[in-house]
Amino acid sequence: MKNQDLVELKKIVLDACQAIMEIYETEFSVEHKEDESPLTKADLASHEIIVEGLGRLFPDIPILSEESTVPGYEERSTWSEYWLVDPLDGTKEFVNRNGEFTVNIALIRQNEAVLGLVGVPVAGEVYIGDLDEGLAVLEAGDVSNELFGRSMADRSELTVVASRSHGGEKLENFLVKMKDQFPEIEKKSVGSSLKLCILASGGADFYPRIGPTNEWDIAAAHAVLRAAGGELFDISGLPKKYNTKESLLNDDFFAVADRSYRWEELIKEIHDGIIDIDAKKPVKIINKESEAIKYAIENAKEGSLVVVSSDVVPDALNMVMKLKEKESKELYGNVKEEIPNLEVQ
Repeated sequence: MKNQDLVELKKIVLDACQAIMEIYETEFSVEHKEDESPLTKADLASHEIIVEGLGRLFPDIPILSEESTVPGYEERSTWSEYWLVDPLDGTKEFVNRNGEFTVNIALIRQNEAVLGLVGVPVAGEVYIGDLDEGLAVLEAGDVSNELFGRSMADRSELTVVASRSHGGEKLENFLVKMKDQFPEIEKKSVGSSLKLCILASGGADFYPRIGPTNEWDIAAAHAVLRAAGGELFDISGLPKKYNTKESLLNDDFFAVADRSYRWEELIKEIHDGIIDIDAKKPVKIINKESEAIKYAIENAKEGSLVVVSSDVVPDALNMVMKLKEKESKELYGNVKEEIPNLEVQ
């Protein structure tokens, strides 16, 4: 991105931040969308500033904002690049007045986050990540500091950032399993896309997200993290891609400050043992620790199907299937063809 364009983009972000703070200082009202997520005048004010500014500077690039109507995938799939915007990420934090909310603008090109700006309204700061220019900085006023994710070389301790609003028991069990590799784990609870920015600025190492998010929640900070040497992976260990399907919901993911570490092998081993099971999406659990299998089965939803491969420890075979409804039983035949030597209980 040209330097002058970055200057203009930063101005848009700061203008949105200012509009948000003006409302933050008032007794604002809170509405709720169809999905029960909160909505305030600050979300809409920021949205209007960003959409107007991007449309003026880059009239040929489509804009997809959380607060706009989402085009169908048939149309979106033709976009080679587009702006992905979350005008106010962390609305719950905004409502709770804890300061942990952000303004997010990302440029997605060929399904990758290549440019991101994350504004922090209460601090007047802007995180910028530009993959084309190899730029990762935190700017506050006239001060600019380069960002580097910290290395995992020769480390036995781990600093984890996690959501204030999501995660729960499943996240805690995930972190318990991580202690096999990292005996010392420090957990920091943070709201909004600031979690990814903390990774990019060297304040933490790892962010596991087990729970719902949308693509606009993470794209801008993902670009910042990538530019600082980190990455955001899906559970299969592949870097996150954007706009690849009709839904804009993200699957579970993990973000890291040091992308050169052996994360994908480690996370797949742990996550497979505690994955939430969906009756319509049978999951093969490859994990030889019966406690992890037991956890997955005991926390399976009503009517769900839990599949455990036959190579697990013998004691676990007594827990191979949990069938509570006819729907799950009908799935069994198809699953057995894929994974032989299953027992049903």
